[in-house]
Amino acid sequence: MTTAPVGGGTAVSDDDIEGHLPEYIQGAKRCGIQRSVWLPSFYVPWSPRNDNENAEGPWSDWVALARQILVVDAEARAKAMKGKKS
Repeated sequence: MTTAPVGGGTAVSDDDIEGHLPEYIQGAKRCGIQRSVWLPSFYVPWSPRNDNENAEGPWSDWVALARQILVVDAEARAKAMKGKKS
């Protein structure tokens, strides 16, 4: 999928940012996502506390995860764009 960054700009594809994404993103003690073992370009729920795929938590934990995902996305897109300009 190709999407333009929030606010417009040059489009960057999932393939462009793949190498700039982390193995996991933690939003709270039991609320995160990690790369899928079977499909490395997919992310699945992850509980950092229990190290399993049963992410859980109150609303604020999910909001924290969503915010962290957006931060990571912006950083990955910036790195991918820098690579495209080189």
